[in-house]
Amino acid sequence: MPAFDYSNPVKFHFGLGRHKQVGDIARPYGKKALLVASDSSKPTGQLQAVQQSLTEAGVTFAVYDRFMQNQLSTLVAEGAQGAIW
Repeated sequence: MPAFDYSNPVKFHFGLGRHKQVGDIARPYGKKALLVASDSSKPTGQLQAVQQSLTEAGVTFAVYDRFMQNQLSTLVAEGAQGAIW
């Protein structure tokens, strides 16, 4: 196998209530966000809490809420269009 370098600098924010801190976490990265959610996030109130957190942090956002397992390529393309605004 040829030699290679790999870097994947991912930071995870995990734990109870962290969805309410998304705005503070996201703000250093920019002023716009695309929220990708499933229908199940609406009844729990988590989507609304994330939206409120982003609004309070001054981050504007669009919501793509048609996420599902084994996503169809047409829905992926539709979601990608939502990221361009």
